[in-house]
Amino acid sequence: MYGRHIIRKYRENPDIKSLKTGEGVNFSEFAEFVHNSDSEFMDWHWKQYDMLCHPCLIYYDFIGHFENLYTEADQLLNILQVSDKVQFPRNKTSSYKLPTKVLAKEYLNSLSKQAKEKLYDKYKHDFELFGYSMEDYL
Repeated sequence: MYGRHIIRKYRENPDIKSLKTGEGVNFSEFAEFVHNSDSEFMDWHWKQYDMLCHPCLIYYDFIGHFENLYTEADQLLNILQVSDKVQFPRNKTSSYKLPTKVLAKEYLNSLSKQAKEKLYDKYKHDFELFGYSMEDYL
């Protein structure tokens, strides 16, 4: 949906196939697209969480972090006192996957210092709200 637009706008000398299909967007191109996007109209997959979930306006009893998904899901089920009746599903068929932080570091290391700073600026409030530090990912 966004690939053709990103390639057309952010890739130098795109080939005809990528312009036609939108396939092969690299992280650097995507990061530039996100940085230049109006936050209010961003796709919910990469919209800032403070704009999506409004944690300053809504009192949440529990906020989990994806990198702790299974542990925190079990904690939540215990808090709700349903852990004896409900289990959070585990993906038993997938092969070993790299931890989220490792993948994030790989992607961020592919960016220039300036591109990292621009991306961080876009999500700075989310980092601060949810206890993350950019240094953890560099």
